[in-house]
Amino acid sequence: MIKSRINLLYLIIMLIAIIYSPALNNDFVNLDDPYYINNPYIQYLNLNKLQEIFNPSGNVDKGNYYQPLVLLSYSLDFFLWKLNPAGYHLTSVILFIITLFIVYLITVKLFKNKYIPLMTLLLFAIHPLHVEVVAWFSGRTLLLSGLFCFTALYFFILSLEKRLYIFLSLFFFLCAVMSHPVSSLFSVIILLYFYAFSSPLKEKKILYKSFFVLPFFLIVIGFQAILFFLNAQSNRIVMIKHSDLKENIFIAVNVLGKYCELLFWPQGLSAIYPVKLENSFLLSILLCFLLIFFLFYFFIRDKKLFFSTAWFVIFYIPVSNLFFIVNPDML
Repeated sequence: MIKSRINLLYLIIMLIAIIYSPALNNDFVNLDDPYYINNPYIQYLNLNKLQEIFNPSGNVDKGNYYQPLVLLSYSLDFFLWKLNPAGYHLTSVILFIITLFIVYLITVKLFKNKYIPLMTLLLFAIHPLHVEVVAWFSGRTLLLSGLFCFTALYFFILSLEKRLYIFLSLFFFLCAVMSHPVSSLFSVIILLYFYAFSSPLKEKKILYKSFFVLPFFLIVIGFQAILFFLNAQSNRIVMIKHSDLKENIFIAVNVLGKYCELLFWPQGLSAIYPVKLENSFLLSILLCFLLIFFLFYFFIRDKKLFFSTAWFVIFYIPVSNLFFIVNPDML
């Protein structure tokens, strides 16, 4: 039985390699790609450039996102492939396949079922929505953020039985935060896990439990404090100050409708979408109420479904344009 599951797992991975192999023929696109490809800090990396990449107040991504590990991965791509786009896309496909293995391991630990992990892996692997991230070179930031968040969760689950794994979980969480600031929300996922799943810590005292939870929030607070005092994300802060709350709510509802549409009918996929999305606002309102209804329903009746639904909501908020302004013209 175990051998057949392993063979099926390998079959799914091979299927993914076949599905995403056309991405190797993609060229760079005239969006963010030229900025990264021609970035002098990325090409021919040396110690001074490495220091600048990891400097929150440096000029590499001044005023934008602090994502040194993403820039480091681009530098590695340039070292291996120079300006051959196929190599950059190959790296993205490999990162996605590694993420699939981690997702599989997590679902095995969570559900203790021989079918759910494989079905989850298959759905996660073949859903067209992931094409946006894998096939677009500049989507690397989300690839790395997802990979490190999933890995952090996996080692966190292991740490509940063997405490030393908590340090690996914290390390990968820090890597996730240094790939994309939105990864900071992963700390809330830790609390969700304790609510939705049984844990060896259930009978332990609060002080003992805090050893596993508190460090994640301390990393977030410390990391964001450093970026704030160094004014490392000034452009984003300016966008928030000059945004209109009513307009942001309208956009957030519309974005939710678009996400749900793409989730169930993934047609017309794109790397970016305009703020004024061409979909029904009334339908988006309905989907919003349905999501809230199911969130409360699962909270009361099914903790495991609440875990997955709440995960979606938590990571939807940063890209909804509600509190975190993505871009005045694009999403």
